[in-house]
This record gives sequence, C-alpha cells and structure tokens, in this order.
Amino acid sequence: MSERVPALPLSEIREALIAAHEALPDLECVSRCLETLEDIIRYPVGALVEYQDKTGRWVEGVVVAHMVCEPRYICTPGDDRNKPTDPLLACARKYMRERGGGLCSA
Repeated sequence: MSERVPALPLSEIREALIAAHEALPDLECVSRCLETLEDIIRYPVGALVEYQDKTGRWVEGVVVAHMVCEPRYICTPGDDRNKPTDPLLACARKYMRERGGGLCSA
C-alpha cells in the first residue's frame, strides 16, 4: 500500500517562496515559481469570473479547479461550482477577468 503524501497549504508554499526570493532575488527559478504560484492562486475555486471561450466570447462562469502543470483555471458556465455544466474549459489567466470589469492586472 502506498503512503499518502500530506497536502501542503498554498499559503505556506507562498511564504517559503517569498522568503527564498528575498534571500536570493537573482535566482531566476525562485522568481518563476513565485510568479507561477501567484497565477495559480489569483482565483480561488468557487470564484465567480468571466472567461473567454474558444470563439473569444466572454462567458460568466465559476472556477471549479486548478491545473498546476501550466497555470490554468477550469471554468464552467454559471454561478455554482458544485453543478458544473458543459463546456468545462481550461483558461489561462490572460483569458480571464473579474465579472463586470476589465482584464485582471498581472
């Protein structure tokens, strides 16, 4: 039977990356990791957002999950993350914005 790996809170990971970046500001891999984490946690699961679908149309939706391999937000139309409907879409941050407003600042 495989051993379970404990989940690490994103807040602790962020604090560790910030400390590493302050200690080693010129270390590019630490800077990239911190930027990636900030992209991942910008929108929490359950956040109400607008995202661009494959046709470029803005759709009101909700974040239902995150992808970490390349920062993406898995979104579904509507307001309820517990009732996802098709199509689910993996959206990069640059194709998302807060509802009712302009693009989010990077």
